[in-house]
Amino acid sequence: MFHLIPQAFSDWGARDDETARDLLSIYDALTGSRLYEVLPQPTVDRRRRLHGFQAELSRVLYGALEAGILRFERHEVSWPFPENDEKPAERKPQSEVQERPGTFTARVVDPVGDAVDGIELLFEAQGQQKKVPTDASGVARWTVTASEATVRIANVESVRQKLIDRWTAARKRKTPEGPEVTICELEDDVPPFTVRDAVQHTLLLEPPRMEIPEQKESVVGSDEPILLASNDPNFIPGGGVRAQHEKRGKDTSPANEPPDVYASFRQVDSPSAPDIAFDHGFLDDGNGNIDPAKRRAATAEDKLAKRKWEFILAGAILLRPDLYDGSFAYDHFIHGNGEDWKFDFERYVSSTRNKAVPDVAVDGSGVTTLESIIEDARAGAIEIHDRLSRPTFVMQTDGVTCGDSARYPYPATENWQKSVGGFTIWMEATVTVQMDPAAGTRHFTVDLTVHGADRYNFDPRKKDMGSGTPDAVNGRFEVSGLGHEFMQYGTLKRTISFTVALRHNADPRAKPGDQNVKKPGGRA
Repeated sequence: MFHLIPQAFSDWGARDDETARDLLSIYDALTGSRLYEVLPQPTVDRRRRLHGFQAELSRVLYGALEAGILRFERHEVSWPFPENDEKPAERKPQSEVQERPGTFTARVVDPVGDAVDGIELLFEAQGQQKKVPTDASGVARWTVTASEATVRIANVESVRQKLIDRWTAARKRKTPEGPEVTICELEDDVPPFTVRDAVQHTLLLEPPRMEIPEQKESVVGSDEPILLASNDPNFIPGGGVRAQHEKRGKDTSPANEPPDVYASFRQVDSPSAPDIAFDHGFLDDGNGNIDPAKRRAATAEDKLAKRKWEFILAGAILLRPDLYDGSFAYDHFIHGNGEDWKFDFERYVSSTRNKAVPDVAVDGSGVTTLESIIEDARAGAIEIHDRLSRPTFVMQTDGVTCGDSARYPYPATENWQKSVGGFTIWMEATVTVQMDPAAGTRHFTVDLTVHGADRYNFDPRKKDMGSGTPDAVNGRFEVSGLGHEFMQYGTLKRTISFTVALRHNADPRAKPGDQNVKKPGGRA
């Protein structure tokens, strides 16, 4: 069995799925682990669980032998085998086998499966080496007298720089998979892989999980050095994409939890958007206005920093589909020229995952926000009707901040923290009331529209809670014109119907038994 280990595994991972799975099942039985279940195709090991596994497997098997848990028995089968009447040809000497030239082929692709040309690969076999560039189809070939060859990237940094541009755009994945595919993160230490004669092996290049190498630069308006990327060893591309607004630095101990906030409705003849103030981040003059004197021309260092953050953004888009909204909001900050942006308010408040973006988790804060909106709209309709006794009327609220209370909380998931963060809503509704004196009830229909708004930018003296990255890292793009703050808006509509008693309700926020809430189009 031990001779199967190098056949199934290299120092860098699995070579052969079938043999590797057999050995993983034995390893799991001896150690109680679940690698066989977790890695149904061991050669596709994105988290590199099998990096260095060859030595670990040998250690476990030898230990099991010494402890008497494993026992080898020899079973000899006489020739011929039932399914074959002919004896095999005698095995040729190894030197004779290796005299035949072999052709070794490696293909390099990016994370979505597109070919990468112009990459120098270093082939090694039988003490010989040769650098071969990939062609337009991403393929490099070398013919040498050997049965297998090892291949590595000749210059990792040059490859990383070459791929930055194509990683900044979202593309549909067509990632190859199989035993002849090696998935490799472009870190400083890129492992070699083995290529067999006449079998094409594909190398898929992923962005590195670690941050861009540390490089110190100055904070806008400060002499203090900062880091262009997080020093957190657990940093993942996309994790520092956006500072998390009001949530940063908050004391969330029970003694300091904010009080509940209730949206107060008032009767109006015609609804109009309330005056809601938003700051201008690094361009703010301290009074909510843009200070033109804070603008400056972009330097070469600014442009380099932007390229690096485009690289991080590309990693988030490709590797963190759960950050869908956060990634594309940041992309709009970098490339949208300050145009207004529409965020998906419906998905934020939904209690189920959306099929179009299944990796984006349900945000519990969004669900709570919708519950509070419905409760407050119902209470507002009842309270106003108690005073006016009109069969129909229009009502609205002032601005309500989502982020300062348990009823209107800050987004719970990283995706929505990085896209809208703390934002403001206001509500308008047309209310129709049908009286039924005989039954002693009144039936309400509330056609409700909720408007959400936020200005996406970065704030001085704040930093991202997840990575510790100062806002100044991205604030420099605002003042240099390489990034632009923008307003983002979302709209939510519901029709709420319910029945209550004719007389004044002691608790207008108590949910009526027949309450029905529908989305536009009559969907519940």
